[in-house]
Amino acid sequence: MNTRAACARALALVIRDGRSLSSALPEHINKLPGQDQGLAQELAYGVLRWFHRLNALMPHFMQRPLKPAAADI
Repeated sequence: MNTRAACARALALVIRDGRSLSSALPEHINKLPGQDQGLAQELAYGVLRWFHRLNALMPHFMQRPLKPAAADI
């Protein structure tokens, strides 16, 4: 599995389903090589660090809201 895809799947569980990152991340990155696990973890924590700020700003820069099918974007 791709490192970034594994990270995105774990983040979807956190953002959409309300799971904690510490419970969602291991099930998606344990199959990755060691150095890729570290990258996936850093990406996930970095995204969540900025998520709420960027999510709050997003409507100000969009002409139309995202459709529910594009919520993962």
